[in-house]
Amino acid sequence: MSAGRPTERIHRYAAALSVGLLILCLAAEVVHAAPSATKANEVFGRFEKAWARGQAKRVTAEMATRGRLKVYLRDPNKTGGHTSGNFRAAQAESTLGDYFKKVPSRRLKQKKPKKAPTEKSGYRTRYYDYQYRPKGKSYRTATLVVQLKAEGSRWVLVAITERGRT
Repeated sequence: MSAGRPTERIHRYAAALSVGLLILCLAAEVVHAAPSATKANEVFGRFEKAWARGQAKRVTAEMATRGRLKVYLRDPNKTGGHTSGNFRAAQAESTLGDYFKKVPSRRLKQKKPKKAPTEKSGYRTRYYDYQYRPKGKSYRTATLVVQLKAEGSRWVLVAITERGRT
């Protein structure tokens, strides 16, 4: 009978250790959970203000520190032309700065897409009616799609895409 006791103790210790490890793992998941939707709304709000004011530096401030920003914007001065790329912060700031110089008047209005797309886990997407007027031209409208990604404890800007011009 004494041979069974050490085995029972080992099993009890192993079970206690397993429960302790499970608790630590769950605690680690809570710490590394995605930031709240409220935080995403704050980032979208800062983006909207910076975009409307033509502040390229403030737009790119919402990017990840060492991240990239996917940009696709139609060239306001060329039919069929566009500005696109997967830029680091300095490149994105320069590209958006040049774009804002060509388009001094910009208005964004949040809209609901006709068909709600499925969101990838860890991403938030917002759609805007985008009305803008390039220098010396008439107003144009498009849809501007802005995407954020959860990175650590914050939301970061990862994509700006213009769709469908009229």
